Amino acid sequence: MLIKSNSFINSALFFFTSLLGVAPVVWCAVGSSTDSVKIKELDLQAFEKKLIEDFPLIKNAIIEIDLATQKRLEASSALDLNMKGKFDRRYGPYETTRSEFLLNQKTTFYGLGFQTGWRRGQGVFPSYEEYETTPTGELFLRAELPILQGGWIDKIRQGIQSAEIEIENSRNMYRIQSLLIRSEALKLYWDWVSFAAIRIELEDLLEKIKSRQSWIERKAKAGLLPELKIAENLKGQYMVEQTWTENENQFEMMKQNIKFYFFPNQETESEITLPKDSAQKVISPPRSIEWNEDPDWIDRHPYVAKVNFKIEQERLKQRLANNQLFPKLDLYFEQVAPIGGTKPTLAENESKVGVNFSIPLQRSEARARYRIANQKLSILENLRRVTQNELLRDHKNYLQNLTRLEEQLVLMRKQVDINRRLRDAEETFFRRGRSSLLNVNLRERTLLNSEIKWIQMRAKFEKLKIAFRAFHARPILATDELIKDK
Repeated sequence: MLIKSNSFINSALFFFTSLLGVAPVVWCAVGSSTDSVKIKELDLQAFEKKLIEDFPLIKNAIIEIDLATQKRLEASSALDLNMKGKFDRRYGPYETTRSEFLLNQKTTFYGLGFQTGWRRGQGVFPSYEEYETTPTGELFLRAELPILQGGWIDKIRQGIQSAEIEIENSRNMYRIQSLLIRSEALKLYWDWVSFAAIRIELEDLLEKIKSRQSWIERKAKAGLLPELKIAENLKGQYMVEQTWTENENQFEMMKQNIKFYFFPNQETESEITLPKDSAQKVISPPRSIEWNEDPDWIDRHPYVAKVNFKIEQERLKQRLANNQLFPKLDLYFEQVAPIGGTKPTLAENESKVGVNFSIPLQRSEARARYRIANQKLSILENLRRVTQNELLRDHKNYLQNLTRLEEQLVLMRKQVDINRRLRDAEETFFRRGRSSLLNVNLRERTLLNSEIKWIQMRAKFEKLKIAFRAFHARPILATDELIKDK
């Protein structure tokens, strides 16, 4: 037993353990529609779900995922089926009329594109134009396949792949944001309950001092103790009351911080308090962190993944720039099917196969973008190595701090037990006339300081475990499956 079993502080600290999954979390909310206090009980998952669903910054991270999804849709709009049409009439030596209606469709398969439709050309065309058709026009189908430039990648596919990477990055950022915010909220909750625990210890001490004050007044009235002892005991009482006031101020400030997380809409009528039944609970010794080492945890860490996404984006830009260094060489096939007509040269099906090419002579822009992408990749590779080294360093520091703090808690618990025995013995000696009130006050102050320090170390240990699990992107509580579908 870490603290005396009849102390309310143990109950408050048991509530810390309940926050980590031992017992349910209970909240009290003041209703806005009535004057009575309504008690609302939330189990652990409901408690976590409220934070995940209501906190604005977590909502923003979810919105960012949707924005990235919409940007992916925007990038793929270049593959939408496109319909075009035109009509023109020419006057002069060559009087002609032309009509055309066509559908364009680009694909992601090696840049393959299709064009199909109907066209009609009538009149006297010059010999270098091949626009004349039968009176009812002709149907055509054209397929074009890039061989070099625009073949394995082009701006359209680069934009789509970049948007898909950004979707994964936004999900990764959501997980980071959710873990950080929830870990900060839970650490604040530990602070809040620790101030409540300290308050109970102070009230317990004040009760003992006031009881002794009555005993001293009776003894002084009987002439067995000097009147000075009354003022001396009151001095100790006032010092404890001052500490109680300071702690109470910290308690209320921490409660406001908790409400910032759990009531993000700032409902002024909302109120929270500790459960009343915690007085019947007894805290168990702090549990050690359970950690199963994953040899690949660094490579899968969200912070490393964040850099990896940037590397993937730059590699896409590098591939596109490298592709645009090549000549443009497109293979095309066209099939024409006239509709009706009697003129032999116009009324028969026609097939075309050909090649279009364009050779960039200087390619300055593509070379510059390729070199820029190479340099940025070098920068990001260095950043990834630094990030991995920092993670490994922080991992070792966390484990070392957890181990040392757990050892300190054992020693601090022993100090509290010894100080309590010394205080009780000094109190007994004083009542028997074998010690002074000054020694009793010193023993009480020493015991109080050690208890406060133990409570703070106990809270620090649990906060460090929360930070450690959040650092590794491991589930802080049992409800991390809530973020898997985002």
